[in-house]
Amino acid sequence: MKPTADKRSPIRRSPVRVAGQSLDGEIHKYLEDKAYPTVMLAVLMTTVAAMEWWRWYREVPPQPVPATVLAVIAWIWFFLWLPRHRKRLRAMRQGLDGERAVAEYLDRFRERGYHVFHDVVGESFNIDHVLVGPTGLYTIETKTISKPAKGSPRVMFEGETLRVGGHKPDRDPIVQAKAQASWLAELLGKPGGRKVTVQPVVFFPGWWIDPLPKGFPVWVLEPKALEGFLAHQPAKLSTEDVKTLAWQVKQYVGLRE
Repeated sequence: MKPTADKRSPIRRSPVRVAGQSLDGEIHKYLEDKAYPTVMLAVLMTTVAAMEWWRWYREVPPQPVPATVLAVIAWIWFFLWLPRHRKRLRAMRQGLDGERAVAEYLDRFRERGYHVFHDVVGESFNIDHVLVGPTGLYTIETKTISKPAKGSPRVMFEGETLRVGGHKPDRDPIVQAKAQASWLAELLGKPGGRKVTVQPVVFFPGWWIDPLPKGFPVWVLEPKALEGFLAHQPAKLSTEDVKTLAWQVKQYVGLRE
């Protein structure tokens, strides 16, 4: 049934976003933009070639050679394309799995008075997870990076940057995490004009993380270490403050949908 001007959906607010929703959408868009058109072209050219061969079989003046050449070219293009983009798709799917695994872990903190939000979307970015609870507010960026086949999967600190498996990441996760925390602090501070402090966190699932340097601005952790870090934090927010800040995040998520 088509919507009309005098009718509206009975659902007042869209469902809360799930972990990895942005990345899931990115994967589908990537496939739609890259893979599907290539396969469809190959299938189309194959269909044209088959039709031409059928015409030849039926003794209709055929032209199978040009169509066959086009079909072969299309399939060669596809098989040349596939290895180059398979790596990118594999990394995206791995990232999606990582975000969802972290989401399952974070959801356990609801029993301890925390509110958990997944895939909070900004203007041109998304925050994988937001945690609001008695010890404060946290933005969490999950980096699901393949571990080396040999050697120790280790994250090391170099000043205010990281070395992941001995290499600098293409996108600096420290800069990214700090920017996300600043954005959320500004967003939640606007209604009352108050100062809101947000702790940025970066997760590297499955990696060994060197001890955080003293005063390092971002928590860089293996996800299971978060519980210990939170246990050593003093209570900073009252129950009412937690509810208020969580309500603000819910309102923003609802408006963004």
